[in-house]
Amino acid sequence: MQATGIDLPYGSRLPPERACARGWRLRWLGMPGLYAAFDRFPSPKGAGTHIAHAAAALLEHAGGGVLAALREEDEPEALPQDPGGTLERFYHPSPNLLVRADAFASWLWDNLSGKWEAAFCQFRDPWGGVPIAEARAGKSPLIYEVNGLPSVEMPYHFPKLAASAVEKLRSLERYCLERCDGVIVPSAVIRDNLVKAGVPGKKVAVIPNGAAIPGPAPGRRARRAGI
Repeated sequence: MQATGIDLPYGSRLPPERACARGWRLRWLGMPGLYAAFDRFPSPKGAGTHIAHAAAALLEHAGGGVLAALREEDEPEALPQDPGGTLERFYHPSPNLLVRADAFASWLWDNLSGKWEAAFCQFRDPWGGVPIAEARAGKSPLIYEVNGLPSVEMPYHFPKLAASAVEKLRSLERYCLERCDGVIVPSAVIRDNLVKAGVPGKKVAVIPNGAAIPGPAPGRRARRAGI
């Protein structure tokens, strides 16, 4: 990994000059906070709930900013996002997950390169982490939210994934873990595994997943009374 471009899992490379040549979106200029997730949002999945709470906390702390995530083809790209932020969503039609990840990283790079001024940023995966880490040049606190690692999860979902691709995924993860200022994990098990892999323990914080507890259901007598 070099600071002059983004190496992606299957050998492609995004040169930094590409962003300057293609331009970038002015609505990202001067954003106080950025939360990036290579996941569809909003969505009914557990990840969608997690992203909603984590991004809301980050953007509220930063005083606004951008939540960058994925969308379906027929959904709008930008939506209002509380508190005081904007939801920017990316779509790519390829059925290949790595191609979509490559495109998402390129999209982020195009928006950030040369104009990176965010005060605080957080990402959930290497696809968001690599372009953010390269664009920020050490100017902004950077948090890596590790709920799982692609190099561990993807071989189970894609058994034919080449060993070389898995190793490149590991290199992206290592790069993000080294460049970030802090790591958030949902369990002590993930923290311990990261520490065994060489991440300093003082760099990792455990924040367990929460749950929204519904109120008590109406009792039998209340239902009979029509309440």
